[in-house]
This record gives sequence, structure tokens and C-alpha cells, in this order.
Amino acid sequence: MIQGNSIANKEWIENLEKKLKYLFTKTHIHYYNHWKTGKKIIDIEEETKILCKYLESEKEYIILAKSVGAVLAIKSIQEKRVSPKKCIFFGLPVFWCREHNINLDSWIKGYSCPTLFIQNSHDPVISANELKIYLKNIKVENYQQAEIKGNTHDYDINQLKNILIDFVQ
Repeated sequence: MIQGNSIANKEWIENLEKKLKYLFTKTHIHYYNHWKTGKKIIDIEEETKILCKYLESEKEYIILAKSVGAVLAIKSIQEKRVSPKKCIFFGLPVFWCREHNINLDSWIKGYSCPTLFIQNSHDPVISANELKIYLKNIKVENYQQAEIKGNTHDYDINQLKNILIDFVQ
């Protein structure tokens, strides 16, 4: 389980793990180094290396990731450094990545890992409708998309739980 950039996501991801743990045989939360150093923005290269090192010993796994955590997963998959069975992404931060010169557009081009993209209808980092168009235009394959009503980048765990159960099974 990988969360968004801000340390404010720490409690959210821990609560998500508690509520969904029963769906998985094993869970692991990836905590970011920049939270310890006080830097505002994630070091994508450093965190990708740490994530890949952890996952190299895992045989079959599903990646659940929010926001920039999804970006780390997409980058790692594109570089063929990880091979998850499935992915579930909440709040893919397309506009945020562009604003911070993070190369999501090239990493996601042609992406085909079975993935469920969950996006708030009016998420400020990209709305659910804009994400639908983006994924089609950039030729992402083998995915499903679910929309949740909302106009923030926050995701309600109880709403997510109901959407995830069918995809995870």
C-alpha cells in the first residue's frame, strides 16, 4: 500500500490497511523518506528504488496506491522492475505531476497491467471524466475506472471498500 505525497496521508493509509487487511494474505505500507527529512516533495527515483527492492522478494501481489504512490507504481511497472498481479489506484495526480515536472505521461503510455482507477468526480488533480479521456488518449489498456462523487483529493475508505471487493477477488 502506497500513499500520496503529504505526510497527512500516513493516517489514511494505515486506516485503509486496517479496514482492508482481511482481503489480503499479507500487507505492507510503504513509508516515504521525505517525511522524515521534512522535504515537501517526494524523491521519485529514491522511492522507486526502495519500493522495487521490497517487492523483488514478493511472488504475487496487488499494489494499492493513492496519488503519487500510483505514479511510483506506474514508473516501476513501465521499467519492468515490478510485476504486480493487479493494481488499484486512487486519485491519479496527472495535473500535479505536470506541475512538478514528473514524467507520468511517458511512464503511463501503453500501460497494460490490470488496474482499477478510482477517481473523485471533481478531483482537483484530474476529474474522473478528464481521467477517462486521458487514459484513452495515452492508450492505457486492460483497466477499469470507477468514479466516486467528490470535489477533493481525499478518498473515503468506506466508499472504496465496496468498490474494491469485486476487483480484488
